[in-house]
Amino acid sequence: MPPRLTASDARWHLDGAAVFLHEKQPCRLDYRLVCDSGWRTLSGEVSGWVGSERIAVEVLSDSAGGWRLNGEMVAEVEGCEDLDLNFS
Repeated sequence: MPPRLTASDARWHLDGAAVFLHEKQPCRLDYRLVCDSGWRTLSGEVSGWVGSERIAVEVLSDSAGGWRLNGEMVAEVEGCEDLDLNFS
C-alpha cells in the first residue's frame, strides 16, 4: 500500500503501512508522520507487530529541538530535524 499524504490545519500528514519479514518473522507496521507547513517533523507514530511482539511507539518534537520517545526525553537526538523510519 503506498503512503497517503494529506494536508490539514497547515500540517502535512503522511500515513502508510509496511509489511515485510524481519529475521524470518512476519511484520506489519502502520505509521503516521506529521510535519508543519515548512516540512519540519512534529510527531510520528508507529504501531503493529513484529512476529508475536506488539509495537507501539510515539515520537514528539518540540520547538527547542528536543524529542520525546513514548513520553521520555531522548537527549542523544536533541537538535535532529527529521525522523527516519528505517523500515519504510
